[in-house]
This record gives sequence, structure tokens and C-alpha cells, in this order.
Amino acid sequence: MTFGQKQPGSGRAGTPIQLASGQQMDNVKLAIPKGGVLTGTVLDEQSEPSFGTQVRALRYVFRGGDRVLQPAGSATTDDRGVYRIPGLVPGDYIVNVTLPPDVNGDVALRMRAEQLAGAAQGSATVEQDMAMADLKMAIARAGLSADTTDPASAYAPVYYPGTTIAANASPVTLGPGEERSGVDVSLQLVPVSRVNGTVTGADGQPAANVSVQLVDVNQPPGLGTRSARSGPDGKFSFGAVAPGQYSVTARGVSALTMKFNADASGGKEAALTAALAAMSAAQATPTWASTDAAVDGHNPISLQLQLRPGMTVAGRIAIDSAGPPVDFTRLRVTMVPITPGVDQGSQTGVADANGNFTVAGLSPGRYRIGISGAPASLRLRTVIVAGRDALDSPLEIKPGEDAAGAIATLSDKTTTVAGAIEDAVGQRLTDYTVIAFAADSRFWTPQSRRILTARPATDGSFTFRDLPPGDYLLAAVTDVETGQWFDPAFLRPLTGTAATMKLTEGTRTAQTLRVK
Repeated sequence: MTFGQKQPGSGRAGTPIQLASGQQMDNVKLAIPKGGVLTGTVLDEQSEPSFGTQVRALRYVFRGGDRVLQPAGSATTDDRGVYRIPGLVPGDYIVNVTLPPDVNGDVALRMRAEQLAGAAQGSATVEQDMAMADLKMAIARAGLSADTTDPASAYAPVYYPGTTIAANASPVTLGPGEERSGVDVSLQLVPVSRVNGTVTGADGQPAANVSVQLVDVNQPPGLGTRSARSGPDGKFSFGAVAPGQYSVTARGVSALTMKFNADASGGKEAALTAALAAMSAAQATPTWASTDAAVDGHNPISLQLQLRPGMTVAGRIAIDSAGPPVDFTRLRVTMVPITPGVDQGSQTGVADANGNFTVAGLSPGRYRIGISGAPASLRLRTVIVAGRDALDSPLEIKPGEDAAGAIATLSDKTTTVAGAIEDAVGQRLTDYTVIAFAADSRFWTPQSRRILTARPATDGSFTFRDLPPGDYLLAAVTDVETGQWFDPAFLRPLTGTAATMKLTEGTRTAQTLRVK
């Protein structure tokens, strides 16, 4: 519970408390609400209770400006197949049932057996021999055969009331402290197959220890993602893959052989020093590969991924300020990936004495650009790449295409909007969230710098700082969900009643917002 919330437990913004010197405020009341509960029964394909099955309650939230599904609570079914998820805040939930542990364990044990068996074909270490012995014991305890035959079918993740596609799920609405029962789900067996592949470097040699992601493009970001690493022979494998369309991506480093085993010439210390040097060099040259895979659930898929050097973004940093000279060598330019559910990794470049920079090793995707190390008085105002400002729309990096000639401008000129919210008779109001957003709907994008919110203090005042110059609308709303203000469908109805204002670089604007 946050002071000033319209709906207790919603997780939404409250009201800041404005205190004058010596003032005492003694009416701050916080009523802690009781959490909601979701409960139901999970049945298997024979309508029998499914014991030990994980059930998750998922909520759509705005993260990074995108609307994504996020786990909010979970439980495991008992011997009756019954689950109970407590402590849920009010809202709409998607109920998801994942693979039972016995099926997960079966697949995991078999895949681990394959990995260790592949490693044993080379020069198996003592640790690998011990791991194989432990694995055989685990297989025996689980009552499984020691072969690695893939199952013909497996349980697919299911969403209430009975679909394998999250977008088709029916949300369950919970009020404050409400308990909803009868949210029952039946497991579904689907045909599955294996996705195998080999990762090679640019020289065509097997690439070991490369991160590989298998992403179900029809599932919400993060929920349909599986990860693996290539073995010494460059091979990777995903077992029990349900039918669907998948994206397969690999991220590695330059093809360098690193040996940690001691040898007669240098010993362990020399080997470790060489390995660390190789890792340092490798980090400077990230590589990538990607492909698509259509899985039918019957035929195994075989993929070939050849790593390629990442793309680069190059340009220079400009300073718009009459202040002291800037030491460009202290500045770092960072490219931050924003593709939901895909682990691309950020890349950073260092500027030289003249402000020139290069960020290398970028895999395809959308990126935001940031600069760190600048004096506190300077802000990143624009990053112009190919005639567009990458601060207003993410920079898209395409395969095989570098971006050159970028100009990033740091400035000490900022805008400030200071105002108050009042009713028709001039009474100050606090029970609102004030949204300042660009009049041009092209800027209504996730994490847009041209959309800011403020919660009025207890005296009704609010402040916006560092909005880029331009035309803006100002609106007051009640009980808005965090991040919802980036959604064009939410902003569009506000345009008819919003106040207008024009901001100029380096100026302070006073604005009173009146609510009828």
C-alpha cells in the first residue's frame, strides 16, 4: 500500500507529501489490503489429478514501455491436483501450467546424458567421469532407461481455460482480497521433436561454449525462450520441442582456443594468464548467427549456424555548451538492446580525444543509445543517425549493415515545466497523475523521452524537467498503471481535453492545469 493510491495494493503511484518547515502531518493512513487468491485443479490427459505440477499466475505489465507478461505468483499441485496461489494484488491474471517435474526430469536427464556422452568422446576429465556416474544413479532412481530415445509426445505449456497460445488465454479478474476458485486446467499432450544444430566460427571450425537461444515467436517475450550452449564439437540440441515457428540465435566471441589445463612448459599460472588474455581479446570481437526453424513435432530439425562478426556504429560526440572543455576520453557510448525476450547483450565504445567513437560487435536488433561519464551539467540531447534522431526511435541494426556518421550532441540547455493542478474554482488537487506527452503521435513509443509523468505533491504542485523542445499536451488522469502512458491507445482519448504548451530549449515554463 502506498499513500494516495486509489486502489490499495495496485502497485500504482501514490501522492508525494509536501512538508513546510516545522509542519506536522498526522493523517497519513495506510490500510494494508489482504492479497487475492487463485485456486483450481490440474488434470492430465486421462482426466486424473496431476501431482507436483507448477502453476503460475501471470500479469500483463508495462516493462521498458512494452506490454509483457510477468510472473506474479506460483504454486505446485498437491496429490489431488489442487493448487492455491495467494498474495495477489488486484488485477487481471493469465494462469499458466508448465511441464510436470517427471516429464521435465526425463527430458533433462536424457539431454544431460547426451552432453556428457559427447564430451566423453574426446578426452573426458575426472569431473566428467564423476558427473556421468552421478547421472546414471539419477536415471536409475527416476526409473528411466539409460538410452537417449526422444519421447514422441510431451506436455505443452497450457493457459487457462485450455489453450497453448498465451494470446488466446482468458484473463481471470481478482478484486482486493478476493479468492477465485474453479480455475481448472487440463494438460495437453502434443507431438514433439528435437532441434539439433552445429555452431561454427567464421573459419568453419566448430565453435564451443556458444550461447544459443530457441525462441517461440508466437509466445510472449521471455515465456517461450530456451537456452543451451554448444559443446566442444560445436553441437547443441533442444529436446521435446513442440510444433511452432522458432527463431534460433547464437552469440559468441571470436574463434580463440583457450586451454586451462597445465602443460609442461608454463604450468597452471601461465595457462591461466594466457586464458585471461584470450578472453579479454575475445570480448572485443563478439559474433552472432541466426536462423528460423519450423517445427512440426514429427521430424527432427538440423541447423547450421556460422558465426559472423557483429556490426558497428561509428560517429562523433559534439558539445553544445559554453562551459569548460570536456575530456572526451572519459565518455562511454553504450548500445542497449531492447528486443524483448532476446539476450543480445549491450556493447560499449570509448571516445578518443577528438570525440570520435566506434561501438562494435552488435548483433541484429533494435538499440537505444546512451552516453556515460559526462559532467553532471550535460545531457544527451540528440543522436542523429542517417537523418533520424535515435533518441526518439530505436536504432535498428540490420545484418551486414554498419552505421557510420552518427552525431551525438551533449548540451547544458534544458527545459523545465513547473505548475499546479486545480479544480474549476482554483482549489489545489492531489489525487491525479499528470502526463506531459508530445502532440505528435509519432513520439508515442515505448520509453519515449517525450512522455513524462508526475504525481502532484500534497500542495498540488508538479514539475517536469528535461523534456526536448517541441509541442506538448498536458493531461490529468486517476489511478494509471505504471508505464501505461506509453500506450497510444491510452493517450489518444486524452488529446481532446488536454492542455497545450510549447517548450523552448533552455527555458522555464509555468503551467496551471485545471480539471473540471
